[in-house]
Amino acid sequence: MDIHSASDKKIFAINPDLQKQVSPILTNMVSMLLKKKPQDPVPHIVQFLEELQGTATPGLTQEEIAELTSLRGKHEKLKAMMSKVGGAASSGAEQQAVQKAA
Repeated sequence: MDIHSASDKKIFAINPDLQKQVSPILTNMVSMLLKKKPQDPVPHIVQFLEELQGTATPGLTQEEIAELTSLRGKHEKLKAMMSKVGGAASSGAEQQAVQKAA
């Protein structure tokens, strides 16, 4: 089965070096996508290309992930507390409760 369209063949015929450069990149990218099977492949494609170019941002460390999880939990507690006090912590006791949760 030929996966190249007529226009692809024409482009590669004009510039065979292009095919030599692009094919391995696309092969590796598709291989990565097949291994990860992400629901949304676009961020993975962007990350792959940025890593290839050397401009990728490093992923989160385990410590950063733990801190982020902790902060999200605290945020949820504070939101729940704020909804209980009517959206504003105006009295001293309410302010102390919010400070304790943080």
